[in-house]
Amino acid sequence: MNAGGLGVSIDSDHRELAMEFAGYVSRKEQQLDGYYGHGYLPCRYSAWEAITEDDAENEEIRDRLLQPFRGANSDDFVGEPGIVRTYHDRMEIRLYVPWASDRELARVTSEGKAAVPAPGEQAAEVEPGAAGRAAAADEAIPEEEGAPAKPPAGRADEAPDIAERHVEKMEELRAAVAGMTDQEVEVVLQGTPQEMLPIRSTVPASPAGLYRRLLNSGVYMPVNATWLRIEDDVLARIIQFVTTSQEADRMTPEEAAEWAQAEAEAIVAGKK
Repeated sequence: MNAGGLGVSIDSDHRELAMEFAGYVSRKEQQLDGYYGHGYLPCRYSAWEAITEDDAENEEIRDRLLQPFRGANSDDFVGEPGIVRTYHDRMEIRLYVPWASDRELARVTSEGKAAVPAPGEQAAEVEPGAAGRAAAADEAIPEEEGAPAKPPAGRADEAPDIAERHVEKMEELRAAVAGMTDQEVEVVLQGTPQEMLPIRSTVPASPAGLYRRLLNSGVYMPVNATWLRIEDDVLARIIQFVTTSQEADRMTPEEAAEWAQAEAEAIVAGKK
């Protein structure tokens, strides 16, 4: 039923089963995992409350544990570390380094095992320890042609030993975040070419503050005049702002998102 409702047809031959399924997918955990964690909007207020709590925890993680991995504070990293929650009980920390492509260079799994993917292959686990990591790095990450120009701050990494240089810190970070949050945590080292620096140099604003204002009786109700105005006056226009061929009117994705957030909040507050 549109974007925020569940219903069971009176003509259904399996009403009890359908009601059971509707109850299952509307649980808070499923709203977080199956919906919000994969790009959709929850329709349960408790899910948005949990997202708000996660946002606060993310800020604490950034303040306490991720400062050394910010491009502004390190010669090895660029941008702002990413925190990705696709499920209510697990998260992924992404650290960004200069590299010719948007490629995963190393991963530490939730079990604390280091993995280095070779080009075109799945990540293969390697034994912890400098020797094992160095060998994996030499075999799995060959020197690439066409390395990007140095980022604006002048940082660059030598690819052959990149896993050896960072995996130990990634292991320590995974353990620290897991201990702080009691969640399953993975840490990923991600290549960042020059053209991706702007989008990875900002922390995306959470939608929770906006969407919680659009909740009605504990359930997200998108089919109302306020939401329709946001769809027509804001969401449809930000695509135009990013893709327009008129350079004077074009916005970066970050600029468009900031504009959309302000416009939507003004509509919700009745100022427009």
